[in-house]
Amino acid sequence: MLRFWAYRARREGKPIPRWQLHTLGWNEGCLTLREERDEWLGRTVRIARLTDGRGHEVFPALIEAQLIQADDDRLVLNGLERDDLTRCDRAQTWVLHTANQRGRGSKGEPETGEAPPHEKAPRS
Repeated sequence: MLRFWAYRARREGKPIPRWQLHTLGWNEGCLTLREERDEWLGRTVRIARLTDGRGHEVFPALIEAQLIQADDDRLVLNGLERDDLTRCDRAQTWVLHTANQRGRGSKGEPETGEAPPHEKAPRS
């Protein structure tokens, strides 16, 4: 499984302004992307999941996930997050940076020669 540091770049379906991105919390998890049957839509869809080491979802599943950008150390996925109570789907974007497996800092952040992802300025 691929491990990533990630944040969600939308709030209630609307993009978070760039000047607020530095305040977002980063979460670490394993990314999986597979096709599953969605009973609500009545068809098969691509679903991305970011799970922690115990298998619990870090973020709600990303339905109809599409890879829109891939760099050396970063992926950007677009899709929909569903509110299970209201069955309302809202647009969501995940920004994922590769996690370093060598070691962890005191806050669970990668120990590398460079700043952890949440201290880097986001790219556009």
